[in-house]
Amino acid sequence: MVASIQCVGQSVNSTPTKFSNGVYTPNGSTQPTTSVQGGLWFNPSTLKLGIHNGTAYLNLLSETLAGTTYQTLANLQANLTASATAYPSVNAVNTGLALKANLASPALTGTPTAPTASVGTNTTQVATTAGVIAEFNSRIKYGNSVVTMDGTQTVFNLPHGLGSIPSSISLTFGDASNENFVQSVRTVTTTNIVITCANAPTAGSQTVYWQVYK
Repeated sequence: MVASIQCVGQSVNSTPTKFSNGVYTPNGSTQPTTSVQGGLWFNPSTLKLGIHNGTAYLNLLSETLAGTTYQTLANLQANLTASATAYPSVNAVNTGLALKANLASPALTGTPTAPTASVGTNTTQVATTAGVIAEFNSRIKYGNSVVTMDGTQTVFNLPHGLGSIPSSISLTFGDASNENFVQSVRTVTTTNIVITCANAPTAGSQTVYWQVYK
């Protein structure tokens, strides 16, 4: 279907012009009272374009047609002005990008953060200080235990809290002169350091400083 709009300079033709295809294209500030479906009407005073739907003129720049809302030229200009903030210029975008770190060998400043890996992770992902400390604490436990001796006991259990059998242990006795402890046999379980003395130590107490390694 072919349609035409006539508007020359400041003068308008308000008289409908009929084309052979039956579509009217009247122009003027006063809306025509009659037309046929598909007829176009341009109002130069409001800069609005209408199309006849068989019953009335629909303003193409404001009506909602097929789910799309068409705007008036004035509203369009206002939206374009507002878009300068909503949609930055290329220069503004480039300025912002210049502040970002490169993907390859970034020179980070401030206090960059990263996800903390779970204990036991063995990959090439970035390590955080929290992850390093958690890994360290999961592999090394240390402390001291006060052992009470009744003069007859030869086996003493010191809980270590590692959660698994340590690969090595280190013990220091507060009273190094107590040979029964110094010369004792040390074994480990998943929960305890086991000190086995050849002879029962003299009744009293002994502080044992210990470290276990996973």
